[in-house]
Amino acid sequence: MSFDPGDERIAGFLRKHYGIEGSLSPLPGENRNLLVETPEGPLYILKLSEFRESKEAFELESLAVEALESSDLEGIGFPRPVPTVDGSLSAVFSADDLTLDGRLLNYVPGTMWASAEPPTRDQRRQAGRFMAEVAIALAHVDSPLALRTHRWDPMGCSKLRPNVSLVEDGARQQLLDRAFVLFDACVTPRVDELPHSLIHGDMNEGNLLVEDGRICGLLDFGDCLANPVVCDLAVGLAYLLLEEDDPLEAGAEFVAGYHEVRRLSPAELEVLFPMICGRLAASLAIATERLQVDPSREEWYVTAAPAWRRPTACRCCTAISSPRTSTWSRATTISTTSRCSTSAWR
Repeated sequence: MSFDPGDERIAGFLRKHYGIEGSLSPLPGENRNLLVETPEGPLYILKLSEFRESKEAFELESLAVEALESSDLEGIGFPRPVPTVDGSLSAVFSADDLTLDGRLLNYVPGTMWASAEPPTRDQRRQAGRFMAEVAIALAHVDSPLALRTHRWDPMGCSKLRPNVSLVEDGARQQLLDRAFVLFDACVTPRVDELPHSLIHGDMNEGNLLVEDGRICGLLDFGDCLANPVVCDLAVGLAYLLLEEDDPLEAGAEFVAGYHEVRRLSPAELEVLFPMICGRLAASLAIATERLQVDPSREEWYVTAAPAWRRPTACRCCTAISSPRTSTWSRATTISTTSRCSTSAWR
């Protein structure tokens, strides 16, 4: 089945399971996302995903959104799930050879960070503070549902190391492999030293929304799970620094803002760089694999293009080898000595 927003079967799915009608238009995203505009005015997002999720995963997303809506975060929108007519959080959409998870969410207005004007120093710090406020709010979620894993689990990135062999360019293979080695050497052995909680799991440049220079929304809670708290900061920086001319200086501003709200421990600072390296390597490893599955799905490769294209972005993966990485510790006024020797990169 070719994916056509005007397909009557999609409109019928909305009528049957949600009791609404409206015009549909495509939106970007890893899933098949549609904006639903109803005659009465409310806007919704219909997400049709081929990556089938469990009922428990959807319940965890709801718990995360509820925790953030109950927090001190003001003026921030979150995609609250809309139940089906029978009270479920999802419904199955079937057509031809496709069977997809269908979900309806409230629309959150705003401009994606990736599409907004380049951030100022103050905006980077504000984004760092926002990430810390999210971490504090999500720490109140205490549920066994969070004890899960999935392919994008920040702490499970090393499982993707075999994908390095799929990269054709030898220099790129070496870059990715070094990133995975660094993660295994510097993060994995220290996981028990790090505070754990529920995290968002994918605070990237497409999921952060801005308006008038300030963050106004956070999307896509599908990857939330229990992890070291600092993983959300690492995942966010892996993507938010991709288009920065000087990722180390820009990163220091995000970290400083975060630290104003939630103090980073020396251990968290020491693992932050290799966590970023691991996330970028995981993202590129998955993109390389998916490219062999379906090269036409451009939304699957939005990170790979800038990461491979821009030398400054690729240097995010090798930042740990630079003496300038101490900028991030100075930004928090914490003086640390990294246990991760740059010899891991030689």
